[in-house]
Amino acid sequence: FHQPGWLEKFDEVLNDSTVGVTGIVGMSWNNIPFIQGSLFATTRGVVQEVGEFDERFEFTCEDVDYSKRVQDKGYRIHMIADLQPEYLYHSGHATRNFYDKIVGTNEYSPFREMAHISRIRFCYKYNLKIQIDD
Repeated sequence: FHQPGWLEKFDEVLNDSTVGVTGIVGMSWNNIPFIQGSLFATTRGVVQEVGEFDERFEFTCEDVDYSKRVQDKGYRIHMIADLQPEYLYHSGHATRNFYDKIVGTNEYSPFREMAHISRIRFCYKYNLKIQIDD
């Protein structure tokens, strides 16, 4: 961030006791709103109540899982929409996309494999239907 006051904005949001997680990139997966883990903030009290990240999610879904557990404890997910960085280098799955360009999208990719395994683990953990598109 090159904007002055960005850290204070996070503090301001997290001073609201109803907010469990905040960040600048909010999304939804399987109807679960979440803050993307690339810039994810919470308080020590929330971590003590909710627990740490689930390490079974190796490459993706850890932020979705954590956001869901935070919401299940009654907290809100809050995206700071008015605070955007001048640039965010690792946006849009930059690591995976870079690797796919090297090996080709039709070749084996350990990134894609880890992501698929994490998604399956997430669906299994929350008893969600797994749908395979043709």
